Amino acid sequence: EEFNKLPFTTKTGNGTKLLADIQDKLAASLVRFKNVLDAVKDEVFQNENRFTTQTTLPHCCDKPGTYVYDPKFRKEVDFSTACVTKSPSSSSNAKYPHNTVSDIMKTQYYQNKNVLWQHYAFAATASPKDKDVVILIDSSSSMKQISGVTSKSKMIIAKEAARTVIETLNPNDRVAVISFSSGVTVPTGDPNHDCYKDTMSFASKTNIDKLQEFVSLYIQESNTGNTNFENVLIKAFTYLGSTNDNVDVSTRDQVILLLTDGGSTEGRDPREVISDENAKLQNRVIMFTYLLGP
Repeated sequence: EEFNKLPFTTKTGNGTKLLADIQDKLAASLVRFKNVLDAVKDEVFQNENRFTTQTTLPHCCDKPGTYVYDPKFRKEVDFSTACVTKSPSSSSNAKYPHNTVSDIMKTQYYQNKNVLWQHYAFAATASPKDKDVVILIDSSSSMKQISGVTSKSKMIIAKEAARTVIETLNPNDRVAVISFSSGVTVPTGDPNHDCYKDTMSFASKTNIDKLQEFVSLYIQESNTGNTNFENVLIKAFTYLGSTNDNVDVSTRDQVILLLTDGGSTEGRDPREVISDENAKLQNRVIMFTYLLGP
């Protein structure tokens, strides 16, 4: 009720131009990230022969410091000093980057505050926070209709959007895909991919290829116009609540991305379902809905 009281302004415009503007902004953002990576990569290659098996920086587990909570990292951090962490599985001859690499990373960070730095082996990379993404694709019969934005059907646009999201995930991210109308459909695959049915999958090349195949070949518009948001939302939250002893969900962004062209015609009010299911997960899940019109 409070939401309905909020003031709003209706705007009309060219949907194709709006999508193009969004694409341009995303492209510019990705170019900035690429420039950051290139700067660090060049510094690494130029100074690789100066890497050593010893480091002047303290190990993170032994480092004292003044830690202050930072909302960007969602934990207490110390921006004044640096430390190193060496994986127990790394080889005995692992080398540490030269100080010039840390310097260029620091410079790039202050120039690009959306970058979070992480060390991998002897090199470093910029990466957003790890995330879990569940993509929900409406497959009711109305998705056969032509979209108001392009001459493509709503289903084609939904599939393109889903494939783009999957393709841009990082290896440490996890993903699941569900199509739905009255019921829900999830990837079944061969015995080696049975986990797709009820658990999140890391965005490795093998998993991405499998899920892209599911989106492209196995999600089809149904012959019924019924849409049950309750069933698919419960399934989505089940994915996000699935346990993995090697994953700390408190450090990850968890997101549900709903691609649909209309409201639910069966089941409970989706707002109630989201409220109830998210409460079970300490309200840590973020919900995004993209309406494919008209």
